[in-house]
Amino acid sequence: MKTIESQRHTTPGDIINEPVDQPRAVELKIPVEQFRSLAIKMYYFGGRDLPTDEDALNEITPAGTGSAFFYRFEGKLYIVTARHCFSARNWETGDYLPGSHSVEPTHLALLLRRRPPGGRWDLRGSGAPAARMLIPLLDQDGTPIWFEHPRAGAGMDVAVLLVPDSIANDESLLIESYSPPSTDGDAPNVVASVAQDVFVIGYPYGLESGFMMPLWIRGTIASEPVMYYPHRGQDLPLLLIDARTREGQSGAPAILYRQPLTPVYTNSGTIGMTQAGFSRILGVYSGRTSPDSDLGFVWRIEQVDVICREAKRARLDHSWPLTLDQIPLTAPEDCCSSRDSSSRSEASENRGLHIGHPDATMSHRVGT
Repeated sequence: MKTIESQRHTTPGDIINEPVDQPRAVELKIPVEQFRSLAIKMYYFGGRDLPTDEDALNEITPAGTGSAFFYRFEGKLYIVTARHCFSARNWETGDYLPGSHSVEPTHLALLLRRRPPGGRWDLRGSGAPAARMLIPLLDQDGTPIWFEHPRAGAGMDVAVLLVPDSIANDESLLIESYSPPSTDGDAPNVVASVAQDVFVIGYPYGLESGFMMPLWIRGTIASEPVMYYPHRGQDLPLLLIDARTREGQSGAPAILYRQPLTPVYTNSGTIGMTQAGFSRILGVYSGRTSPDSDLGFVWRIEQVDVICREAKRARLDHSWPLTLDQIPLTAPEDCCSSRDSSSRSEASENRGLHIGHPDATMSHRVGT
């Protein structure tokens, strides 16, 4: 893993303020979900020397772009995205994606926010301090170090990468993550249902809302979420959503979201109210069903748990077309698997999963 120090990240969306005699400080409460998504770029270096600074990296055309998110499972931190982002291949046909140069990416590039000095960001155009990270996707033998589903393999468009300790344990980085839902009795019990609003939080066309924050694209759940979805003769652990997503959002989290002061049922059956915003992650968005459709695939988050638990390294030698024999169906109990006690304990401590949890929003003082 290589770190390339970056200058303060700026975008056209940064807020520019007129000079004032005395700087003012304003406290902004930002949903924690803004800090869980990632814009990712994949590169192929093929034996070339790695770039030593960001200017050199910017001169290289990426092999692909997309979205991803941090996910914490059983004490470990992962990056989750669509499998085709890491493999550069269409998950249904095996064809290389346009712009991939018909090669599998060797490295993943991330731009991670650093914690603002003194907990304060300057809105006067300087942007957020950031560090560029280059993380290998292949080992020296060309074998992927990222994980795929242990049974479905390339037939499930989900990939998981274990975050190196040097990043996961770096307290200077501002990293927030999703995790399995809490089973505590006082935790919100938000259930997915057809026609319900859903949000895909990613980076369409690489766009962001300033300070490297993602865009929230609203859609609705189009297929019955308690059922497997029949696709090309197979029942797959995914659901369809109807949303105007665009290129660059593959790999983004699809979530249910409740605004502050929203009545919700708890796991114990009582009715409570969210003091801050609350979200439940549904799964991994992996693209539209066809170029002319607004319907898109969301692979269930329970399958991410399976991938993290099994930690099966991906293969790049799958043969297409994939047949039913090559993609054994996951059993229903896998799709709706119960979590072990360690996952329950970890989830109960996750930010933003409790009614009235004070850390459900990130609060930073912002100089204006």
